[in-house]
Amino acid sequence: MKPVQDKKNPIKRAGTFLSKVAKSAKKHADRGIKLSQKVDKTTKFEQEAKKRIAAARLKGGNSSTSIGTVERKSKYERLLNGRYLIDKKDSIGEGHHGKVIKGIDLETKQRVAVKCLKKQFTCSVGKIQYADAKQKKKNLEIIHEGRMMLQMQELPNLVPLLDLVETSKKVYYIMPLANKDLSDVIYRRRMTEPCARVLLKQIFEAVKSLHDSGFVHRDIKPENIMLYQGGCAKLGDFGLSTEFGYHSGLQVVGTPAFAAPEVLGQFHRTDKLGWLNYKRADLWSLGATLYVCLAGRYPFDDQSPVSEQAAAGIPFPEKRFKHCSPEAIDLIKKLMVVDPIKRVSIDDALNHPFFTNP
Repeated sequence: MKPVQDKKNPIKRAGTFLSKVAKSAKKHADRGIKLSQKVDKTTKFEQEAKKRIAAARLKGGNSSTSIGTVERKSKYERLLNGRYLIDKKDSIGEGHHGKVIKGIDLETKQRVAVKCLKKQFTCSVGKIQYADAKQKKKNLEIIHEGRMMLQMQELPNLVPLLDLVETSKKVYYIMPLANKDLSDVIYRRRMTEPCARVLLKQIFEAVKSLHDSGFVHRDIKPENIMLYQGGCAKLGDFGLSTEFGYHSGLQVVGTPAFAAPEVLGQFHRTDKLGWLNYKRADLWSLGATLYVCLAGRYPFDDQSPVSEQAAAGIPFPEKRFKHCSPEAIDLIKKLMVVDPIKRVSIDDALNHPFFTNP
């Protein structure tokens, strides 16, 4: 049975959202996780909800929007909250759960990237209504990108969330607009080792901060590494990110060319690794990304399982790696070990001579 939607009371909707955060904290506490740890992680998310409650009191709300407003300026142009102007034709690309469009912040005159998601993909952003129990179960399995981004706000080298606009049908994530992503560079011409070192060290540090804060990315690849002015690189697209312990077992997620063998179901151990496997899987993806940066091609083809090809040895053709140092090749080998337990850790990777002795 379809729940009744209380569209005319945005304050009540946002308040209900806060109670759901509290229930989530209690649920994690019942599982044996310290409540204080969960509260620390949800503090910023609660603050964001409180801001929306305040906005609701000021703006009111109407039958077509929850709290945010979307004004139609032309056939394709939309004005979000009277501040962010987007053109639906000016699309950058599509992520796992939505489309990314270029826009402009009319207050700061800065270009922004706006990710537009339909409401069924944003279960943890606001007060979401579900068509039926089956749809609810499906939505709960989708990664809560908005919630992840709010909790990761203070972590370094991650694409930040500048603002969030929510309507009755969609949620818009406002982010800084990057000059390009890493794939725009390496798929045209492979990268020099010094350049790869400078850019990827920032991404390795981003992954370390994610893991240390209790998150895994699960979809590290060149397309999700954003490049900004001044040689700044940031890790983005958290559509598949999750917290440690959110899933009891491995799921086939990510991009196959950069996914670890255990994630693709091509390697199994007798002991259950649980979320630790995803942590190690991020390291494999970093190794595959470094390989593509230096070689300009994928390390494996799709003719046979990745685990079988990796067990036979990662290919380092002289034609493509003659310009690379032994340290770079050694780091790739240690990152792309088939057995996740034997794979190098993120701390050891950052302390590898490839980064410490350029």
